[in-house]
Amino acid sequence: MSLARHNYHQLSENGVNDEGTICGYQLIDNAQISRALHLSYSYLNAACYYDRDDVALPNIHKYFMKLSDEKRELAFKLIHYQNERGGKVRLESINKPEETTFEHPKDALIMAIQHEKKTNDAFRALCEHAEKNDDPHLSDFIEEELLEPVVDSLKKLADLHTNAKRVGKGLGEYVFDRESF
Repeated sequence: MSLARHNYHQLSENGVNDEGTICGYQLIDNAQISRALHLSYSYLNAACYYDRDDVALPNIHKYFMKLSDEKRELAFKLIHYQNERGGKVRLESINKPEETTFEHPKDALIMAIQHEKKTNDAFRALCEHAEKNDDPHLSDFIEEELLEPVVDSLKKLADLHTNAKRVGKGLGEYVFDRESF
């Protein structure tokens, strides 16, 4: 056992690392850390799609690159937190993205919104668990460091999706790329 471990419930460590159910919520399909890395990988895939010469929407490409970087940083933040609290980091395999091409930018944005909602639900469940098990450090960490950025990201993605629904293919996508990012 780590000497740094203090008031860090085993289920809290599992919630950051492993699959599981906390407070009646299914946390996630994979570990929180692996989920963040998978999201980074999915957003990187979307960025690469929009950077292709037959798609060529550079601002959407940059936006998904930014999302990918943010999720990779989130994974590092979770790894650091796990080590700081005396937990053990257990990395898992990262699955390939479900979607590899997108008919329209709104499809990529819907994919991102769905991922962010699942992430938000998992963090909320972990926060409830932390409060139930009298772990204010974990609860504060989740609320301040994890939930706020997800909520901000959801709002931005929803706004972009609303604008993307208004445009058609071709020139509409081009103008959306130029004006929305």
